[in-house]
Amino acid sequence: MASDLFLPEAPPLSPAWLAYEKSKGHVEAPSPQEDITPADALRLRQRSYAKTCRDRNERLTSPTGPSHALLSNIQTHPDSTQSPDGATIHLRIYIPTSLTHPQDFIIYYHGGGLCVGDLDSEDLQCRRLAKDLGIKVVSVEYRLFPDHSPDTAVADAWAAFIGIAKLWKYNTDQEPGRVYIVGSSSGAQLAAQTAQRARGTPYLISGLVLRCPVTVDASKGGVSIPQRYEDRHTSFSPSFGTSLLGFDADNHLPMARDMPLNAESFAGMPPTFLQLCTNDIFYSDGACFAEALGEAGNELVTDVMVGWPHTFWLKAPELEEAGEADGRVIGWLRQRAGAE
Repeated sequence: MASDLFLPEAPPLSPAWLAYEKSKGHVEAPSPQEDITPADALRLRQRSYAKTCRDRNERLTSPTGPSHALLSNIQTHPDSTQSPDGATIHLRIYIPTSLTHPQDFIIYYHGGGLCVGDLDSEDLQCRRLAKDLGIKVVSVEYRLFPDHSPDTAVADAWAAFIGIAKLWKYNTDQEPGRVYIVGSSSGAQLAAQTAQRARGTPYLISGLVLRCPVTVDASKGGVSIPQRYEDRHTSFSPSFGTSLLGFDADNHLPMARDMPLNAESFAGMPPTFLQLCTNDIFYSDGACFAEALGEAGNELVTDVMVGWPHTFWLKAPELEEAGEADGRVIGWLRQRAGAE
């Protein structure tokens, strides 16, 4: 991996993003009441975030909205699978009218720091993938902190993968299809962990898309960062913070025990498309993971969005650059589907 993937500090933000920010502004989560517990404050934020996402989806898919076409020629229906402890893991399946690859699936894990997010938060992303690729998409709703540990989210992600993959692997009526996994932010963390765990099992993954992945716990002075990356993991710092995701050394996200960058081996991972934003406190998470994948001999494409903040395409999908970022993901998946 080229050494210039590592950045000592963030570059200037893109003028296009700054113009968008100035014109639209950025709505922060409402301030909690002073007498509320941190856990209850987070539960309020979950509800606020869910409403913000639903309102955004409704605005963008309105008859005059830029994403209105994503409502047509696609069906959605609820489904579920079960976790090892008996909990229900809710799923949403997107089925385009025109199925280019009828037996294939994309499994999608939403982001949100394992604290917020649901099946609505990245609905437009799932619709775009299904419609543009002609592939079924299964979106996974995992359990969230603070009511559940980050390790529960990891377990739910794996249980969902197994439940969906069994439909693919053991379909006796037709030829088995291919499974692709896509995730953003902490959802990309779950996607990477699922792919790591799937190695050596019958459940082959044909392609892995990680968008601004969280791969290591960089808090507490970086004590959890593998020693070889300690000096090069620079993004957990004020320089990389933005209005979308600021830096606060004392307020870090809940982290699972076994993060992707702490794996003992990186060999045998599926072909991977790794998309990074330079102005992101998790930028180095992705840069380090890219080097680990590349040095282990995995097939890897790294796409760097210079001057853009963490998963900006989710907050500003109407921007031309957001469409371009999505388009490169779709192009890579289309190439993978056509090459096999």
